[in-house]
Amino acid sequence: MENKFYKDICNKVNYSTYKNIEDKLTLSALGLITTNNLLLLEHPTLSTSVDALVYSIVLSNMFLYLSHGDFYTKDVSKIKNMYNEFIKNYNELNKTFEFDNPIQIHTMLNYLLYKGYLSNKKQYSFSSIDTKEINPIMGSNILVGNGVCRHTSSLLKDILNNYGFESYILNVYEKESSVNIKIINEQKYTIEELYNWVKSNITDEKYYNDIIHYIDDIVIKNKKNIELSLNEIKSKNILKKLSGNHAIVYTSYNNNSYYLDTTQGRIYRPSEDNKKIIKDSSKSQSLRIHSSITTNLLKNNIKLIKEINKQYPSIQIEQENKLISDTLEICNNNIDIFEKFYNENKELYNDISNEVVKIKNHKFLGI
Repeated sequence: MENKFYKDICNKVNYSTYKNIEDKLTLSALGLITTNNLLLLEHPTLSTSVDALVYSIVLSNMFLYLSHGDFYTKDVSKIKNMYNEFIKNYNELNKTFEFDNPIQIHTMLNYLLYKGYLSNKKQYSFSSIDTKEINPIMGSNILVGNGVCRHTSSLLKDILNNYGFESYILNVYEKESSVNIKIINEQKYTIEELYNWVKSNITDEKYYNDIIHYIDDIVIKNKKNIELSLNEIKSKNILKKLSGNHAIVYTSYNNNSYYLDTTQGRIYRPSEDNKKIIKDSSKSQSLRIHSSITTNLLKNNIKLIKEINKQYPSIQIEQENKLISDTLEICNNNIDIFEKFYNENKELYNDISNEVVKIKNHKFLGI
């Protein structure tokens, strides 16, 4: 009952107001601590009273932070309700095609994502510009038209959870690489194949867009033919190595594990030599598993660790490939259904977009 009462209170204010209250409590505590240090020298009795006030403010601030009341604020709740409506509508597609395996769901989502069927005005960009980093509505950024790995993974996780697969965001570290661009005499790849190669190999947002712009300039504008390849480089960013630089989704089904990367369209499996390493079936990409405390709530992160430690095997590569190819065939043969789905949901996309852009990304004390 108390929890519902607190949520109802949070629902009376918007996200920015809630965050501003957190900031002001923090600022008040810091100010009182400074004042208290001065009082301690001349008025020890008064200092004790200030101590009590500081503790109460710090505890209140901790409660606001740990209770995740910002998830229940008026504007976030409104977006979450519309976003959940989209998730339910989307899973009607999965039911229509009778999908019963996470690989099928992952494959169709990746297909629709980059063709714009999941975004307002059918325009999706691999970009974090103006995205809202609020846990319950991270996936809604895709519907607005922008997103990177943490947003696409959130969308897939929410779809899988609603469909009955217990799923989690998983932080991983992908070795950093540079792209070799070689001018060749004859055309070996279409422009779409070059775009898909970048999508499947580059997760850094800025580098991704730089390469795409370079391809447009050299292939489309200057009519040259190119070939792309990767060259691994040593990263000097210790933080990325410790926390990860990419987000994917983990789920399990029928005692099999699934490591799904909707952003790159890859599916990974644990390495036989090191269970902390996952590789895709082509062995062209390997990732190191990291803690996902920054992308999952604490209780979900504990569940995720337990699930991964069960060390479920992956399905056979032949079965995986068949699920992918059969799903892609279904997608290619049912464009009319996807067009109908988009038209039925485009008003919802627009409504969500209008609400999401109103939320200002929070900066601590405006910094």
